[in-house]
Amino acid sequence: MSMPIPGSERFNSRPVDTAELAASVPASLPLHTVTQEQIDALDPLTYEVVRHRLWSVTDEMGEALKRMSGSPIVTDANDFDFAIGDELGQEVQVGLYNTMLVGAVDLAVYWTLRHRATNPGIAEGDMFLCNDPWVGGGLHQNDVIVFQPVFHEGQLFAWTSAIAHEPDLGGVGLGSFSPNATDVFSEALPTPPVKVVRDFQLQEDVADLWVRRSRVPMLVGLDLRAKVGANSIGRQRLVSVIEQYGADTVKAVMKRMMSDAEHRLRDKLRALPDGTWRASGYQDQSHAGDRAVHKITVAMTKSDDHLTFDFTGTDPQSGVINCTYAGMRGGVVSAVLPILAGDIPWAAGGLMRCFDLVAEEGTINNATYPAAVSRGPIGPAWLTGSLVAECLSQMLDRSVEHERSVQATCCGTWDTAVIAGLDERGAFPTPFLNVLMEPMAGGYGARPGADGMDTGGLFCIPMGRIPDTEMTEYLYPLLTLWRREEPDSGGPGRHRGGVSASLAVTPYGTSVPMGLVLASAGKSVAQNNGLAGGYPGNTGVEVLARGADMATRLARGEMPTSLEEVGGDQEFGACYAESSIAPGEVFYMHWQGGGGYGDPLLRDPAAVARDLAEDKVTAGGAREVYGVVLAGGAVDEDATRARREQLREERRDRTSPAGASPGASPAATVDLAGARRLDDNLVEARLDGHAVVGCGHCGRVLGDARADSRLQLVRFDGPSSAAGPQVTSDPALYVDDEVVFRQFCCPGCLTAISSGIVPAAHEDHVLELHRLLAAAPAAG
Repeated sequence: MSMPIPGSERFNSRPVDTAELAASVPASLPLHTVTQEQIDALDPLTYEVVRHRLWSVTDEMGEALKRMSGSPIVTDANDFDFAIGDELGQEVQVGLYNTMLVGAVDLAVYWTLRHRATNPGIAEGDMFLCNDPWVGGGLHQNDVIVFQPVFHEGQLFAWTSAIAHEPDLGGVGLGSFSPNATDVFSEALPTPPVKVVRDFQLQEDVADLWVRRSRVPMLVGLDLRAKVGANSIGRQRLVSVIEQYGADTVKAVMKRMMSDAEHRLRDKLRALPDGTWRASGYQDQSHAGDRAVHKITVAMTKSDDHLTFDFTGTDPQSGVINCTYAGMRGGVVSAVLPILAGDIPWAAGGLMRCFDLVAEEGTINNATYPAAVSRGPIGPAWLTGSLVAECLSQMLDRSVEHERSVQATCCGTWDTAVIAGLDERGAFPTPFLNVLMEPMAGGYGARPGADGMDTGGLFCIPMGRIPDTEMTEYLYPLLTLWRREEPDSGGPGRHRGGVSASLAVTPYGTSVPMGLVLASAGKSVAQNNGLAGGYPGNTGVEVLARGADMATRLARGEMPTSLEEVGGDQEFGACYAESSIAPGEVFYMHWQGGGGYGDPLLRDPAAVARDLAEDKVTAGGAREVYGVVLAGGAVDEDATRARREQLREERRDRTSPAGASPGASPAATVDLAGARRLDDNLVEARLDGHAVVGCGHCGRVLGDARADSRLQLVRFDGPSSAAGPQVTSDPALYVDDEVVFRQFCCPGCLTAISSGIVPAAHEDHVLELHRLLAAAPAAG
């Protein structure tokens, strides 16, 4: 663990009191604001017209950025975002691209107001550039933001921003990912806000200084100008709105947009039960050579109209799997926006008033300088968002009214692979660097009423896209052998998680080996958890096939379609590693699908038959996990009933009791007709005048608070492969900790209550009885 450096505290972003921030701004920088009376005086028609005009401004900024950028990360994968903020930088309107960035953009503006207002000053025609994740704006150094103040009649009126992931900004590793990094000094240099535009003129000295650090300076330089252009468009359009409707009216609309978003989310929270929900997850390995698992844990408490996310107990920062406060906040926002605010305009400045964050400094998701943070957004921040989403879904799952917002974990991480080398297809050899963006096609988590979307995208990038294969082959000396959905990769459940996909590429058009950097998680411990007994989706895997002699085989007209056909000496890629791929060799990656919802033995057999016909599951997966027997593509109903009964008996034979000493009689049952739903499997009912938790399928009493502190379930710990064919490799390849498939079932009907692939030492929150009975139904 790297030791904190004295003086680095100046660059740390933390929660901001906006009234205090406004009071700290020097008189030389007057702020434009409006009174509450002016906000209340808005007529509904004007409000809606101006609100939609602001929406269109950010939309046009995004289109401008995409048109001017030459990076496939922006033009194809949509890994960018943009925002309009008020005079203090509170986000009024954000884009629908990488929503994780929403949790960091305003922090950069707050820091700039505190530390740049006097020297060098903030003036009309300025733009600032920043890639310091401790300051904010982005989540790691590759996230680069350009943001500008917008003035009206000498007063600071608003801020606009454009941010995108850059392919490489220096450091010892390709793509600025160093699997061996122990601190930030092995990574891209973090740059606090610096003026890159003065008096509307790009500062060539700063621009040159900026692009000089990169292995792909032309792309980085083009992206810099694209962000400057997007901000220029944003300013022009915002000034036009001000000229048409008046500055006070536009500012009143901006303030009301945030206020309305806040009030609507608070109203929604008041209608939900109070209580505390917990979740823990793990990253396997923290750097090259590490063989440990590293925990992030969260307790989400909902009280009246407010949420608190407490990450106390998270492991200390380690290796490259850390993120700053901005990353933690971005992870939380990536879950809150789609789950709780899907029907609320995303005026994030208002929405973020509805929750607080508690975290110890120096931990994985609140790392102190100079921790290595290159994996920040796609490791700890991503896992933070997945765990928050798990807690929110548990809270919402108590009512079928909210089932559209309940979702098992989507693809649990971004499987990073960076390839760089020499492109010899043209007249002159040229260097290239490619961040493989195919994992954008991750599987979505299943819902109480629907399967997860197959290769539906990423939870945090609603408008993400997968690159065009032909464009990839045009830009880089790579030949794609296949890119396809993989059966059995979606988490089994009553509703199946969305399947993921795989990619196999070989060098084509180069005579020298290419460098390869791998950075991912979820190869031993699941990152894509199921809900309500649903199983996790597939574990990730990368394989390098040495000695495959693809050049000779391609010359013979052979095109392999599987790893078995590729052959060669196949080696598994570690979670974090630096390697190479030579001409004739093959690189294979299989990223992650979504978690399942509910017990897979309760899935409609006809749905399993459709899955088999569409190659979403294999015949083996249908029989072994879902207990569905098919004959000629049709369900054999008698054989399926027998097979499912056999699997339930196998659960009975392999399990052992879990929980505290029994309270009510083990055979006691409740009347399900009057019971209140807790999730797909559990209900709250009355027994002898007291609240108890029962099985929603057989009615068996599973917990009575008079005597129990934990649910009375039966438990199975077995090899991770017992979860099904979605487990792609042995956890022992990656970590020394024992990893198990852990399942808790009702001792009566053997329905799966919880299923997961976790370290053997994992603390099982599912057994906590108080989390179920302490959560009171909403008033009214």
